[in-house]
Amino acid sequence: MTDDHRTGDLQWEINVPLATNRFVLRQLGLILVIPAAIVALLLFTLGVIDNDPAEMRAAGLVFLLVAGIFIVLLAFTILLVFSNRMRMTFTLDEAGAHSLVIDQKARVGRILAMLLGFLTFNPTLAGAGLLAQANRGRSTSWADVRKIELMEKDRTIVLRGKRLVLDAIFCNEENFADVLGFVRARLKG
Repeated sequence: MTDDHRTGDLQWEINVPLATNRFVLRQLGLILVIPAAIVALLLFTLGVIDNDPAEMRAAGLVFLLVAGIFIVLLAFTILLVFSNRMRMTFTLDEAGAHSLVIDQKARVGRILAMLLGFLTFNPTLAGAGLLAQANRGRSTSWADVRKIELMEKDRTIVLRGKRLVLDAIFCNEENFADVLGFVRARLKG
């Protein structure tokens, strides 16, 4: 961790665990559950309109199969392609928290997700790639942060707005207390 004593900024790089961090797993779950719930609701509605329970069951089974395939592919990607790690850099300054994904595997993954999504006419996959590209680097102003959520076991500080997660700050064992103190000091005003 770099502590610039002239400005009081904190900066560090970290390998963020993907399959073992509760925040990452929760966000991945939301990415899978929300679209899945929308599709399931649409399929259910169509089955009710057609008044065909067999059609509803068949659509549900196809949906579960496709969702299962996506989960397996996601697990494969996280564990084998990314080796359960994503290299990131964080900078905390007086303006806010800034994060940037610096892992080259992530860059390739974003491009592949977009290409595969477009080639297979899969809007979920293409959208995930586009979102990943858009969220490659984030800056969150301290003025936008309403509260923090601590995940001490994972050494993660989640920055929240009124309703939504704005960003997550992933720390290591050595800098968690310093980073938490820095964040709390900026939110007291």
